[in-house]
Amino acid sequence: MQPKTESLRRYSSRVMDRLLRARPRTIRRMIRDALAGLCQRAAVDRAVYFSARTRSDVVELKIRESCRCGTCGHSWQHQLQIAFPLSRFGRRVEVILQSGRPAYVSRESARGPRSSLMLEFLEAHSAEGCLLVPVMVDGTLKAVVALTHNNGQGHLSANDCFAIQLTGRVIALALQVNRRRIRQQRRIRQWKAVADNACDFAAVIDPDLQIQQVIPFRRQVDLPVPGETMASYLDETSQKTIRKSVREVMLTGEPGMCDIRAALFNSEPLWYQARIEPGSDRRREQLVVFLTNTDQQKQQSEELRELTEHLQRAARLSLLGQLSTEFAHQLNQPLQAILNWADTMNSREKRGEHNAQKNIESIERIIESAEHASRIICRIREFVQHRTLQLRKTDLRRLVDRAILMAEPRLMDHQVELILEDQLDSDRLPVSIMVDETQTTHVLLNLLVNAAEACTEITTRPRQIMVILEQDENAGIVTIRVRDNGPGIAGESPNHVFEKFHTTKSEGLGLGLSISREVVESQRGRIWCENNPDYGCTFALTLRMFRDDGTDTVEIPIIRDQNPDF
Repeated sequence: MQPKTESLRRYSSRVMDRLLRARPRTIRRMIRDALAGLCQRAAVDRAVYFSARTRSDVVELKIRESCRCGTCGHSWQHQLQIAFPLSRFGRRVEVILQSGRPAYVSRESARGPRSSLMLEFLEAHSAEGCLLVPVMVDGTLKAVVALTHNNGQGHLSANDCFAIQLTGRVIALALQVNRRRIRQQRRIRQWKAVADNACDFAAVIDPDLQIQQVIPFRRQVDLPVPGETMASYLDETSQKTIRKSVREVMLTGEPGMCDIRAALFNSEPLWYQARIEPGSDRRREQLVVFLTNTDQQKQQSEELRELTEHLQRAARLSLLGQLSTEFAHQLNQPLQAILNWADTMNSREKRGEHNAQKNIESIERIIESAEHASRIICRIREFVQHRTLQLRKTDLRRLVDRAILMAEPRLMDHQVELILEDQLDSDRLPVSIMVDETQTTHVLLNLLVNAAEACTEITTRPRQIMVILEQDENAGIVTIRVRDNGPGIAGESPNHVFEKFHTTKSEGLGLGLSISREVVESQRGRIWCENNPDYGCTFALTLRMFRDDGTDTVEIPIIRDQNPDF
């Protein structure tokens, strides 16, 4: 069973709308319901929400809520109900989670003395693996959402993880609001306990609100004077409120309570809670009103309401901000190509090289790049609204040629030679692939530009990029390799370059390769990189060949890939 990526994306908003309105007594049940819904949409067996806190530079976890957790063994439940160091899940897991990245742990990888608790966790859930998704608030680990399943490390993509992180953040914010509500309600209960025994003052009144006697409690001076009417201290709305409560108390014989604004003690109008007690049988025409100042509590309630609204807006803007950052980087590629071609044509004219044919070619490239940017904007709109890729039958060579043409200005600027090595089956040309043409062109263009920039670091040999096209008819895939002879990628594992926000450029966002991987794997392809034996490195990506099944177009949800540390 596959995760419902589109449903996961929308789920955080639904959870937010419900949890931020939840009452303290129902919040735990609603969080369990939210986790159960997360299980269903992510197609996993169980979901567990751990709260996190830092004490003496040590991150501790403690289970807060879980769904379908009733079959867990007593030993596991006992250990995780008590706060424990995050390091007991393994040092590697601790580092990954504190960096804000999800971590996948299998039973095999958990077999070690430092991760014994994780192994017990998996065995207690009868699960082969667990995805741990960190919930970061202001750069600090606040919670971890653990999802157990038997579907392997690639089951949940980075797009799914992003949606799960949003849901986890909503739960964290809801718990924060709930804690404040509990503290507020605790203060209110304490105040009520005091109000039952002592208040600012009490007044004995008749049904017409005429004050007959004043009894001081907390307030000892500047009290109302017997013979005055209480209505003289109240605004019109409060007069109607207290008169209505007085009638109900006299009719039912039961105590009543209402909130009024009164200008007592020569001050501005303040909020008071009026507790109205009926008179005795012998004095039924008398009532006792206990008045307690609640102006501060009213202000706190208003601040809490404003905080809830602020958290709701922040959760929505967080989702929008993440998407806009990624698409801004994607749109920069064709805009840069337009600038490069225009600059090339301008330089040619300044040198007096009036070559109409070359100028026409440059203008055509500018038009093509502008159309490419327009398609990206359309795709952005579709991505935000529907999050779907349009997979269509596409000529592989046409796609590759277009990406090379768009990269030509950058190649010329850096004096890089590009060689295209076509190893496709000449008997089966043209070779068609099933891809989103706009998104895939952007991926290949991004690889070519990165390769050209890598070559600028060398001065002792000719700068060269080789694009190799390969075909595997049996597997139904084509492979595109982009090989440069630059300095290569530092580190033992070159694939860390696909991590989001990883960049070696001072002006880079660190999103290009991350987005490229998302696009390729969303189309059920694969992308990776490796250093060459001699110089430079090679980026390779596989794409599915077109199979004639009666349709030329397929819509699939955009699925972000799994983190390379999974």
